[in-house]
Amino acid sequence: MARIAQLAGIDKSEKMLKENDNFLHNRKRRSSRNFALEHFIAQHRSAYTVLEQCKEYIPKFQLPSENTRVNYFLDAIEKTDSELLANIALVRADKDATGKMNNFEGATSYIIPADPVAKRKTNRNKRPAAEIAATKNSPKLYSRNRENCSRVEVE
Repeated sequence: MARIAQLAGIDKSEKMLKENDNFLHNRKRRSSRNFALEHFIAQHRSAYTVLEQCKEYIPKFQLPSENTRVNYFLDAIEKTDSELLANIALVRADKDATGKMNNFEGATSYIIPADPVAKRKTNRNKRPAAEIAATKNSPKLYSRNRENCSRVEVE
């Protein structure tokens, strides 16, 4: 809040409010190869936080409810992955007062594990697992230096 007051007050708040409200309503998350769902969630959190801060200078503005916020988020995700679609459907079905449709953090924490981008990044092995060439009790070890490779006997 101090940042907004420091910048310019009402004029700057109105501009920031418009930009961040537009983000919540219109930004779409396409399933690309590198843009993880966690980053999109962080952007949504940030935009909502700015709206909360702007409300101090523009009291007529009405913040979106938790249900509306979750709906904006779910509508913004372009879905192709079946597991992600299933998790989104389960979130939409949980409409109790304490359910995921009324809790942004609960909804996002339920959907994140189904993110195909994050799964693809964690499943990709750049290098194979390390293999142990010899142990201390092995009869022969191989020593490698810059000049040559020589066999060293271990007693």
